[in-house]
Amino acid sequence: TYNDYYDDIWKKTVANKLGLVDYRVDHSSSADDSLGDELWKTMAQTPTDYTVFFTALAKTLKASKAASDTGTHSTIDDMYKTISESFYDRDNVSPEVQRSYKTWLSSWSRRVSSQPARDTLTLMERTNPRFILRNYLTQQVIDQAEQSDYSMLDQVAEWIKSPYTTQSSEYEKIRPQWATAKPGCTMLTCSS
Repeated sequence: TYNDYYDDIWKKTVANKLGLVDYRVDHSSSADDSLGDELWKTMAQTPTDYTVFFTALAKTLKASKAASDTGTHSTIDDMYKTISESFYDRDNVSPEVQRSYKTWLSSWSRRVSSQPARDTLTLMERTNPRFILRNYLTQQVIDQAEQSDYSMLDQVAEWIKSPYTTQSSEYEKIRPQWATAKPGCTMLTCSS
């Protein structure tokens, strides 16, 4: 049925975002599906930028590999600190939510440790864009264009061509605070 087909595509997409190289929809363990389900439940507990989250998750893998190459190791606290870059209110995340994230990170870390780190990272980088056109960027482009300055439009047009590669760390961050309440920068309505 369509629902089964959609469900299979969704599960595979989530597995790819998490870097689960050997995930197979028809042969997957329920543990892999639970890993994705638990992540969504955890992310729902605090406002999170999903694009930044998955980029940060890949960074934790890079940091773990770099640490092991030097004979040290990354801790779950290190990983949590990295992914917290994706939280809109990171200073007010409750201890319970922090524990949920750390528990999830521990499960994910154990799961991906059973496969080659390079393969995991390649899959994550191929699946998770580093750049998406955000409302506040679009508004900045419009504001500049209204002043006959098209430089940002040209830059954003270039970034859109290769969203899976590093563009500008300035725009691989959560929405800036100034854009939270500015009309057109957080969300658009049907009349926008």
